[in-house]
Amino acid sequence: MTSIERTKKQLIDELVEIRKRNSRKEQELQRLREKYKYIYCEGPALFLTIGMDMKIKDINKATRKNFGYSKSELIGKNVLEFVVPEHRNKASEQLRKALNGEKNPELEIDVYAKDGSVHTVLISRDQVVLYKRDHPIGILIVGTDITNQSELKEELRKSEKKYKAFFENTGMPTIIIEEDNTISLVNTEFERLSGFSKREIENKKKWTEFVAEGDLKRMGEFHRIRIIGSKKAPNKYEFLFINRERNIRNILLSVSLIPDTKRCVASFLDISFNENDSPVSYSERNDLIFSLFSLLKLAPPFSVFSACIIMFAPHNIITYD
Repeated sequence: MTSIERTKKQLIDELVEIRKRNSRKEQELQRLREKYKYIYCEGPALFLTIGMDMKIKDINKATRKNFGYSKSELIGKNVLEFVVPEHRNKASEQLRKALNGEKNPELEIDVYAKDGSVHTVLISRDQVVLYKRDHPIGILIVGTDITNQSELKEELRKSEKKYKAFFENTGMPTIIIEEDNTISLVNTEFERLSGFSKREIENKKKWTEFVAEGDLKRMGEFHRIRIIGSKKAPNKYEFLFINRERNIRNILLSVSLIPDTKRCVASFLDISFNENDSPVSYSERNDLIFSLFSLLKLAPPFSVFSACIIMFAPHNIITYD
């Protein structure tokens, strides 16, 4: 084989290899086209193609289905017509920047559906500028309908507001306790009971700082077994509470584990007898008990002595639910 023949063969082999590579690239490009077409046409994301004049050029199936419009009802319309008036300025600014090739943050805007309902759409920061012969002809906008998420957030906000109002106005000193014993939330009544402000307590103090030394071990064990989900821990019991002035109050505590958490909510009832309280005689206690039964139209099923034990129990008696 002459050198010319070898050169020809080499050229032919190289051309064949180039064709093979080009064929593989064409196949890969075709797969990408099909993948893009599927994502664009069948995917759940909202796709809109918008021209430089801000008129809608194309939409995908998800957009039509989500908002109830047909393609003919949207094509050629200014995209801002479907944005609620109070969001049009920020939507217009976002589009202007995107058409100029500038980067944008994510944007939440409210848009009208065909039935008049308002949907909240999260516009992606990655808008794609479309070119033809090196000249921009529009942008591809990608969005997600987050209406349900927004409604859920609003419901959670309202629920939180109601919860805080109830927590604050329950009429009893109440706190939220974290797993590590830290007090994360207190109401005004607990401020009065403890002598400390919310700022001094929340996420700074532990409930153990308000408990007399003689009750700490017992209550610490109750807390330990409560947060692991055991029902052996009592929900109500008495203990000695120490306030800012180091004064001791006799407290009836009601405490429960918040469902699906390791946090507890605890309420405090001060059952102390102050020095200024006038002593109650045995006969007065009897009258009080029988008056109560008469008011409730119930006959006492136990002796007066038993009732007195329950009503005037010392602090180390535990009441189980």
